[in-house]
Amino acid sequence: MKKIVIDKTVFKVIGGGLLAATMVAAVTGCSNDRTVVRAAVPAPYYYPYDYYYYPYSRVYFSISTGYYYYPDGANWVKVRVLPSHYYLDPRDRVTLKIKSPDKPYIYHNTHRKRYVPKPQIRVDRKRDQIERNLNRDRYKRYRKR
Repeated sequence: MKKIVIDKTVFKVIGGGLLAATMVAAVTGCSNDRTVVRAAVPAPYYYPYDYYYYPYSRVYFSISTGYYYYPDGANWVKVRVLPSHYYLDPRDRVTLKIKSPDKPYIYHNTHRKRYVPKPQIRVDRKRDQIERNLNRDRYKRYRKR
């Protein structure tokens, strides 16, 4: 019988390959028992120039200041509490980064053309109230940071 001699470097290469494959499987969440390991998702952080724009109502909401901006004729109004005849719907919300601390409407003509209101959106008072409460809570969380 012939004796087979294997060099130590072969074992090192095979061992290194197995170690690398195990590390990749652990990092990507692959395993034999179908257990998926996921990293914790951090809470969203809003920058000072993050706004929500609601195309249906043509309203901007500043997450960092808690103010709503809406058109009133030729002027724009800045308020903490939006009048009841404006409706907000989360399905019709767009997040924008506008480098203006107090005038998100300076690009309104561009936003109005780019973000056309969705035709299936209808006024829903429950969704409106939920969205207003969520906006208030987002502002409060932002201020705590």
